[in-house]
Amino acid sequence: MPSAGKLQFIAPATRMSSGFETIVIGAIFICAMYFGKALLLPLTLAIFLTFLLSPVVSKLRRLHVPKLLAVALATLSAASILLAVALMLGQQVRTFAEELPRYQYVLSEKIHVLKHLATSNTQLDRAGETLKVLRDEIVGPAPAAATPGGTAIRSAPSAEQAPPKPTSVVIDDRKSSLDRLWSTLEAALEPLTTAGIAVIFVVILLLDRQDVRDRAIRLLGVNDLERTTRAMDDAGSRLKRYFLAATAVNSAFGLVIGIGLWWIGVPNPLLWGVIAMFMRFIPFVGILLSATLPIMLAMTVDPGWTMVAWTIGLFVVSEILVSQVVETVVHGQSTGLSPLAIILATAFWTLLWGPVGLVLAVPLTVTLVVLGRHVERFSFLDILLGSQPALSPADSFYQRILAGDHEEAAEQASEKLKDLTPDAYYDGVVMEALSKAAFDLKAGNLDAGRLSEISTSLEEFVADIGELVDGGMPSTKSANQPGRDNGEVAAGLHHKPPVVCMPARTLIDRAAALILAQLLTLRSIPAVVATSDDLLRGEVNGVDLTKTELICLSSFLSRERSAQLKFLVRKLHRRMPAAEILGCFWQANGNVGATPDDSVELGVDDVVATFSAAVDVAILKDQGTSIKPLGEVRQPSTGAAMVAA
Repeated sequence: MPSAGKLQFIAPATRMSSGFETIVIGAIFICAMYFGKALLLPLTLAIFLTFLLSPVVSKLRRLHVPKLLAVALATLSAASILLAVALMLGQQVRTFAEELPRYQYVLSEKIHVLKHLATSNTQLDRAGETLKVLRDEIVGPAPAAATPGGTAIRSAPSAEQAPPKPTSVVIDDRKSSLDRLWSTLEAALEPLTTAGIAVIFVVILLLDRQDVRDRAIRLLGVNDLERTTRAMDDAGSRLKRYFLAATAVNSAFGLVIGIGLWWIGVPNPLLWGVIAMFMRFIPFVGILLSATLPIMLAMTVDPGWTMVAWTIGLFVVSEILVSQVVETVVHGQSTGLSPLAIILATAFWTLLWGPVGLVLAVPLTVTLVVLGRHVERFSFLDILLGSQPALSPADSFYQRILAGDHEEAAEQASEKLKDLTPDAYYDGVVMEALSKAAFDLKAGNLDAGRLSEISTSLEEFVADIGELVDGGMPSTKSANQPGRDNGEVAAGLHHKPPVVCMPARTLIDRAAALILAQLLTLRSIPAVVATSDDLLRGEVNGVDLTKTELICLSSFLSRERSAQLKFLVRKLHRRMPAAEILGCFWQANGNVGATPDDSVELGVDDVVATFSAAVDVAILKDQGTSIKPLGEVRQPSTGAAMVAA
C-alpha cells in the first residue's frame, strides 16, 4: 500500500517534469534556429532540394552512371532550369520596363479620375461652403488691400519676409553610381551566399546519401529500427508527394493565368504566368502578390475599367477553383496538416526565417508532424498541427452529450450514417461513449443531476436519429418516457407481442434499451422500453405486455452487478414465465460484457454484447425460433468494427 501511494504521488510530478523538459527543448530548438539562421537556412534548403533530386540521381545510378557524374548532372540540370527561368523573367521584366512609359498618360488620367471622385462630393462641398459663410458672418472676411480697379492684392513681402534664394547643389554622379552599385551588391550578397552554401550542401548530401541516412537513423535510435525507418519513409513520401503535387498544380495555375491574361490583352502574359506559378508556393499571400502587378498594369493599359475587372475576375475564379477543387483532389491528406496548422506555420516560420521561411513553412511543418506522429515525446505536435481529428468519434459524441448539445451530435451522426447502418454506428460509436458514461458513473464523476441531463440529451439524440433514418420513428418515443405521446406506439403494437427492452438499473442502461428499441422498430419488430414494475402491471401507456415473448435486459458492467442481475432475472422469470430473457450485457471499452457461461450463472437464456447481435436474436425470435439453443456471444458486426477502428 505505501508503494502504491508513492507511485500515485510521483506520477503527476513525473508528467510535469516531462512536460517541462519538452518546453525547454522546444525553446532551445527555436533559439538555435533563430540565431543559427545563417547555417541552418541553407542546410534546410539543401535537404529539401536533396529530396527532389534524389530520384534523379537514383535513376542515373541504375543506368550505371558513376556517382560523381550522376550528382553533377542532377545538380547542373536543376541549376540550368532555375537559370533559364531567371533569364526568361529578366527578359520579360526588361521588356515590361521599356514599354511602361507608353502607359504613363493612361495611368495619370486614371489617377486624376480617382482623385476627382474622392474629392468631388457635392454634399460635402455644400457643407464646406455653408461653414465658410457662417465663419465669415461671425468673424468677418479676411482683410485684403484693394486696387483702384477693385481687385484685392496683398502687400509685397518685406526684405525680412522675402524667401531665401535657392542654393545650388552639385551632384557627384560617380559617387552616387558607386553607392548604388555597392548597395545592390550588399543586398544581393546574403541571398547569393545562402544559395552558394545550399548548393554545396546539396552536392555533399547527394554524394553521401547512404551515410547521412545511417547517421540520422543512429541519431533517432537503433533500438527501434522499424519505427525509425517508418518515420523516415513517412516523412520522405509526404514531402515528395507535396512537392510533386504542388509543382503540378501551381504550373497549371500559372498556365491558366498566362493564357487568360493573353486573352484579356494584358501585356507580358508569360511573365505574369511564371510569377503566379512561383508565387503560389507561398501560402496565402502568394496569390495576392502575383495578382497585384497584372491588375496595376491593366489599369495603365486600358482607358476604361473592363480589363481591370476581367483581370481581377481571372485571379479570383482561378484561385477558388484551384484551392477548393483541384487541391482537394490532388493533395488530399498528403501533407497531413490542418488548415489552422498551415496558418500558424506560415506566421511562425516567416517571423523566424523571413521570406524563405514563408516558402518553406509547409514542408518544415510536415516534418514536425511526422516527428510528432512517430516520437512519443513530441506527440503534441501531431495533435496540434496534424489533420487527424483530435477526438475519436466516440469521444466527440460523448463530449457533445456531456455538453447537452444533442443537435451537433446528431449532425455528426448524419455524416457517419451516409456510409454505415444505424446498428453499426450505434455499436461502433455510441456503445463506446455509453461505456465511458457507465465507468464515470461508477467512479462517482456523475451526480444525479448531471446523469439526468445526460439521459435527456441521449433521448433527444435518439429521437433525432429516428427522424434522420425513418422520418420520425415510433421507437424513439418510448412508452414510458414522460411527456411523450405514445399513441403511435400503441397503434403499431396491437397486432404483435412487443419486445420489452428493459434497463437493469441506471439511466445509461435505459439509454441503451432505448437505442435497441429503435433498432428493432427499424426491422418492423414492435418494441417498447419498460421496467419490471410495468411488467407487473401488464401494460404501459396502453401497450399490452402480458403476451411478451422476449425481454432484452440492458446492462453495462454486468459482472460487477451479477448479484443484482441474478435477483432481477429470477423476478422476471416469476412474473413472465413464458417469456425468454436475452441478457444484453454490453461491451465496455472493447471488452465483451458477458460470456456464454454467464448466461447459465445469471439465469438468462442467451447473452449478447452488441446492438447488432441483439437485433439478430430478436429477428430469430420474431420468426418463431427459440433463443435458448444459441448459447454464444455475438461479436460486433463488420460495420461496427470499422467505426471502432
